[in-house]
Amino acid sequence: MGSRESLGAPADLDGTRRERLLAALPRGVRARARIDEPLAPHTTWRIGGPADVWVEALSVPELRAVLRACHEQRVPLRVLGGGSNVLVADEGARGVVVALGGVFERVVEERAGVRSLRLVAGAGVRVTAFARRISGDGWSGLEFAVGIPSTVGGALVMNAGAHGRQMKDVVRWAELVQADGTRRRVPVEELRFAYRHTRLPAGAVVTRVGLELRRDEPGGIRERVRAHLDYRKSTQPLTEPSCGSVFVNPAGGSAGRLIEEAGLKGRRVGGAAISNKHANFIVNLGRARRRRDRAGARGARRGARAHRHRAHPRGQAVRRFRRRTALVSDARNGRDRERWHG
Repeated sequence: MGSRESLGAPADLDGTRRERLLAALPRGVRARARIDEPLAPHTTWRIGGPADVWVEALSVPELRAVLRACHEQRVPLRVLGGGSNVLVADEGARGVVVALGGVFERVVEERAGVRSLRLVAGAGVRVTAFARRISGDGWSGLEFAVGIPSTVGGALVMNAGAHGRQMKDVVRWAELVQADGTRRRVPVEELRFAYRHTRLPAGAVVTRVGLELRRDEPGGIRERVRAHLDYRKSTQPLTEPSCGSVFVNPAGGSAGRLIEEAGLKGRRVGGAAISNKHANFIVNLGRARRRRDRAGARGARRGARAHRHRAHPRGQAVRRFRRRTALVSDARNGRDRERWHG
């Protein structure tokens, strides 16, 4: 997910515009570019059509060049991280989809003390592996994230959290590249964290995140990690493609419980179903399409409302749903301009 971008109506990438865009990219980026790249294999839901252009940026200069080219040519751009919390249209995503590799996958030690550790993590670092490794080294603060299928950039953008903790608890600053290619470091005091959302400047892409962890008793850290992983395994459909929880829990309640009480647990629409294991998960049974997942979400929401509650969809939306999942549509009419990390 990410913040909305206002560029006017984005240009449809016909052959001529696509060639013009590719010509404006650095040679290395252009050589790695893929045309009509299927997005389903890049998402945890395993749903979605192709991106007009898929590129991988391996350095900040490459990312800045891609952003400038898209900005100047009014081409929509989205950043795809771990591919969680993203539901891509069956028709695909218009414009450019960027993956962050190279320097964005590095973790650098900034300062280590007896009781604290400051790190700089690239936006492309995989949260699950990073959290497990750093926890295993005896540093506490990211135990909650050991089961979150995201990148550091995506986790910051949605203020990912679990078990009473969230990203804002360990973040010191975030480095951004803005739509015009300029760089900016934003201190934690200026990052407007909210529940499963962070308000970043319009069109900005996260490149690095400064984190601070604390030293703790290794046995206690291991126990928390084990407990968090066991809980996820016992309560969530981890063996089936999904985006994670679909709806925000209402104040003092549980969206999953409301959906289950409405009798919708296990409901199937085409190849998508409300999970029998956790009613706040919509799973892909193998042949789901985006419209089926959206139909399942609408049905779950209507059922929950029948119980005189509202299960609010999580996070940012491209259109009228405030969901945790970014809905990425065909966007040929220019209405979808959202940048997202997943």
